[in-house]
Amino acid sequence: MESNNQLEAVKKQIEETTVEIKTIKDTIGIVEGKSLLEPLYVRLGELEKQKTALVQQSKVEVFESDEVKSPASAPKQESTKSAQAASKEPEEDDLTIPVASGTACKRSGCKKTYVDEATSRGDGPEAECLYHPGEPIFHEGSKGWTCCSRKVLEFEEFLKIKGCEKGKHLFVGSGKKDTNSEETIQCRHDWYQTVSQVIMSVFAKKVDANQSDVTFSEREVSVNLKTADGKRFKSTYSLYERIDPENSKYEVLNTKVELVLKKANGISWQSLTSDEAPLMTTTFGVPGGTATVGAKEYILAMDSPLYANRQT
Repeated sequence: MESNNQLEAVKKQIEETTVEIKTIKDTIGIVEGKSLLEPLYVRLGELEKQKTALVQQSKVEVFESDEVKSPASAPKQESTKSAQAASKEPEEDDLTIPVASGTACKRSGCKKTYVDEATSRGDGPEAECLYHPGEPIFHEGSKGWTCCSRKVLEFEEFLKIKGCEKGKHLFVGSGKKDTNSEETIQCRHDWYQTVSQVIMSVFAKKVDANQSDVTFSEREVSVNLKTADGKRFKSTYSLYERIDPENSKYEVLNTKVELVLKKANGISWQSLTSDEAPLMTTTFGVPGGTATVGAKEYILAMDSPLYANRQT
């Protein structure tokens, strides 16, 4: 009886930690500025460590996968990065706008601050900006950037990932807005799964539901969002596994758009999209911390990715 009570207490802690993680991720989606974001990221890393320890304590089995992305898939990743870079030129400073000493560079991953014109905008090493043009990715067991192939487990290691793009610092921005064209923005996304669903969040503030839509197909989800200030986010996600489009749905909330993808089968997704390297497989509803002995029989579902590669 006592062990059951302890297990229930641990499960309750896991639920509370999961709720706090979700709250922080929602907050990250609406907060701007390094000084506000960094403590949130630190707390997020602490909570994910805590949750991992609690899950291990509750003896729910999680199996690590040794599978890595094959060399054949590397060109696809490189071409995707090139297409992203070509589609949007990085913002540059308006050199006529004065910069206060100590102003931090706005580019992600750059930790340098403005000293003076000669130092920060000249030809020396301090004028070079090494940054991440992509968006941060925070999944349980995987942290990194959309622009980099490197993924790490610990939040402290994530903070040490060096930028993958070289350019000039961005201290004040261009100071201009193009009123003749619609501004395109990037939005961070996150996801988790249950046995029958994949729940995906696209973090965007004040989305106009009347001018936005999400389209579902078996293997893709196309997201087209317009915010109240006239900005546009468009992205198509090639999914890791098939979904049931008719029973999938989305909801526009204050700080994000939440997509509920109905799985076409009960297979655990190792990643959200087909071009991400699978890092972890979760087995649902497997209690206990000990193995069994004796012969085993496995049944390979016909809709499993392994079925097509089976040996006959």
